[in-house]
Amino acid sequence: MLKKSITNYRLFHFLFLFVCFSANSQNFEKKTIYIICRGTLSKKELIGERFNISNNNITHLGIGILEDNELKIYNVSDSKIVNNSSLICETLEEFSNINDIFYLGVWEFKTNNSTINKIKNNISELKNIKFDKNFNIANDNELYCSEFVVKVLNSLDYFDFKPSIKKLSGIEKDLLSSDFLEYYPVDFFLQDNRFSLTKIILNNY
Repeated sequence: MLKKSITNYRLFHFLFLFVCFSANSQNFEKKTIYIICRGTLSKKELIGERFNISNNNITHLGIGILEDNELKIYNVSDSKIVNNSSLICETLEEFSNINDIFYLGVWEFKTNNSTINKIKNNISELKNIKFDKNFNIANDNELYCSEFVVKVLNSLDYFDFKPSIKKLSGIEKDLLSSDFLEYYPVDFFLQDNRFSLTKIILNNY
């Protein structure tokens, strides 16, 4: 029975990645900023349910840009390092290739070529980024996923996202050695209705 369940899950995961791969080359536009969000079971309770504002399914996000007819997703990873940096660039298939993923959504903001080029330049200037385990928004060289996205978006004329403040307790208070956390929730962008939901690729929870 266990072997059958594992086999079924692997088949589901393969089919899901195939859909992501197919979606990666179509239905995305050049003059658009995409926010790509995923949810994983291992982080849903810790991040989504504890620190998000409205969408408890989101646990990680990145900025998507169409380059050379392929969606490239820039995100800060807590587990991957490329060229001595936690800031990585992935395809939709790579971004979603997580064993316990249950949610994958795409939001968009229509803009122009000048803004897209500015985003690319701003991202290229971020070197040797380390994942911020302490979630300290005052450290420019250490970022976590939503902090990175806010940093890039706030560099544009359109946005001015502000951090949230949450009272800590228990193990969170001990780990961060603070009574309060000033942070950017992974669903921060939902406060701006100019970001429209364009597709839910996976919602299996």
